[in-house]
Amino acid sequence: MELFSLTGSSGKMPQSMLPQPGDNFAVIDLRSVGVRSATVVISGQPQPAVQFAVTTFGIRSHPNYPAEFDILIDTNHDGTDDFAIFNLENGGFAATGQNVVAAGPLPNGPFAVRFFTDADLDSGNVILTALLSDIGLTPSTQFRFSVLAVDNYFTGAVTDAIVGMTYTLNTPRYVGSGIPTTGVPAGGSSTLTINSVAGGAAASPSQNGLLLWYRDALPDHEKDSVLVTSG
Repeated sequence: MELFSLTGSSGKMPQSMLPQPGDNFAVIDLRSVGVRSATVVISGQPQPAVQFAVTTFGIRSHPNYPAEFDILIDTNHDGTDDFAIFNLENGGFAATGQNVVAAGPLPNGPFAVRFFTDADLDSGNVILTALLSDIGLTPSTQFRFSVLAVDNYFTGAVTDAIVGMTYTLNTPRYVGSGIPTTGVPAGGSSTLTINSVAGGAAASPSQNGLLLWYRDALPDHEKDSVLVTSG
């Protein structure tokens, strides 16, 4: 199990909005958005990074299609998005089968590709990783961000969005502890302790709980949201 700060959620779309067999469009229905600070090693040097976790209702057989996730970042709170992170197929449509993450300044880049998308087959989960230096952030920068879900196979249309989230990487509102790094075995148990962080309510006001992320879980059982109602 892995933990992210839960910063946004969206309800399930009604069946009437979803495509039927033979319809030439896809609907990517967002469920939850999480974020966390990370450290990655490039050329032997640790680099500060950010990871965004996105979950959807329904699963996709392959990470490449029909879903693209666009994370738009406003670094200075002026209402204009300054940087973008998004996933795409490495090399172009049907070129490699590999899904990667691009990050860079809006409107036209350049967009650096440094990481593979953290995703699986038959899954509704995806993690997008970016270096802070590629998106104009530091660990202490308070930023606003939105997540757009795009039908990248049929129409190119935005089908869902969770917008206006505010977060600071080094000052989350809540943190969790107590889960073994090796995970909890099937049939076992562990206690998740949630604590408030000093200054977190102002620094990361959009965080309303924790997003629990499960790898290799059954479809539609890959995540849990823990909402915090006080603190």
